[in-house]
Order: sequence, then C-alpha cells, then structure tokens
Amino acid sequence: MNAYQVIGVVLAGVLTLAGIGASWQAIASHRDRRRFPPPGELVDVGGHRLHLIVAGEPTGKPTVVLEAGMASMSANWVWVQQELAEQGRVVSYDRAGLGWSDTGHGPRDAATSAEELHAALRAAGIGPPYVLAGHSYGGGHVWRAHVPE
Repeated sequence: MNAYQVIGVVLAGVLTLAGIGASWQAIASHRDRRRFPPPGELVDVGGHRLHLIVAGEPTGKPTVVLEAGMASMSANWVWVQQELAEQGRVVSYDRAGLGWSDTGHGPRDAATSAEELHAALRAAGIGPPYVLAGHSYGGGHVWRAHVPE
C-alpha cells in the first residue's frame, strides 16, 4: 500500500466514525426530547422559540428576570427561582440554542439575545418593570437589555 492509499483508508475510517457519531447523536437527541419535555413554555420570538419558566404571581413589584451564564440554562436557576417566587413573579429562560430553546437566527451576541428576551417577555404577556439579574456571562446580556435603543 502506498502513502495515498493509507491516507485514503484512514480518512474513510474517520468519516465513517464521524457519520456513526452524528447518527447516534441525532437518535439520542430525538429520544431526549420525548423523555424530557420543557418544564416551562415555548414562545415564538420571530421564527424560533425560546423556553421560559415563569414562577410566582404578579404582585405589583417588578418581575425578576434571571439570565444564566455562558452555555447555561434556566435549570441553573431553579433553587433561586423557587425562593424568589414566594415574593413575586420570576422568569428564567434559555437563550437560543441552549436548553429547550430552538436554535436562533443571526448572531449570538448580547444585543441579539437582549432583543429576543424582550420579544419572549412580550409574547408571554409579561410587561415591565423588570429587575434583571445576570450571572457571569449573562451579566453582559443584562447590561445590553437595559440600554435604551
């Protein structure tokens, strides 16, 4: 076997393993979507859906909106949200492409995430005022969300 044939065999093996891995991931993702439905609601934000968990009752106080850190999701806030919900309405959510939310369109930057958050809150019928609480990377999204247009 010459060098080109060896490279061809290795490349074919790598591509075969990648195909098997991709197939397995697709099957497992489909199974997980059935086994673990979203605990909150999915709201349309213009072509894709974001997952929101709304807890507590409106009290006349601002709604607390919890923004997770990088690659985190609403489930990271469950204990905080449960405690705060005793005092009023609290929302945690999954940014596009995370948790139960659909993959979004366009850039995945703080400005886009802030726009999508506002659209999701409007779609869910949750109006201002808000208290925005961001953890780590989510702090940039919270800052961007409060900046006037």
